[in-house]
Amino acid sequence: RRWSAVVADVREDFSWRFRRGGTVTDIGRVEVRQPPLLTRLSAVVQPPRYTGLPPQTVDRLPTLTEVPVGSRVLLRGTASRDLAAGWLERADQDSLALSVAGREVAATLAADRAVSFAVRLRDEDGLESRDPLTYCVSVLEDQPPAVLLARPDDDGLLPLDGRLTLTVDATDDYGLRDVRLLVLAGGEPA
Repeated sequence: RRWSAVVADVREDFSWRFRRGGTVTDIGRVEVRQPPLLTRLSAVVQPPRYTGLPPQTVDRLPTLTEVPVGSRVLLRGTASRDLAAGWLERADQDSLALSVAGREVAATLAADRAVSFAVRLRDEDGLESRDPLTYCVSVLEDQPPAVLLARPDDDGLLPLDGRLTLTVDATDDYGLRDVRLLVLAGGEPA
């Protein structure tokens, strides 16, 4: 005897049996194996030392992250099942292997330029993740210091006694360590 049935769009495990008249088959089981899913992705951003910024932990990495240029981004993730392999697939189709330990994955990115990537996973049954999110790490370029030297209430005339009041406004995106003003009077340092 031959028994057959088609069950379409199966998403969950189920049990089955056939019945025809007084004949009933044993109960069979169908187990649905889902592809691995990235359930968590976090990062530690280590800015370059010259910025003076401390490392920053990002518990849930957003799809767009901005970091100072030259940072190291340590990625840590967890999958829904044990993995055989994982890799970062970059937008330019280049890939970077992830270190895999059970459900945990890790990688380190050098943020010298903007990079987009998707986390691809393969479990021990050979199933690969489908339609993963694309993450973008954008770099913030270091801006040069800006200095503004101004004379308050400048009327365009020099005082007869030769005394001037000047204000200096110096800024930098990562802070200033030192500001020096060189003053020349009659061609000689004053």
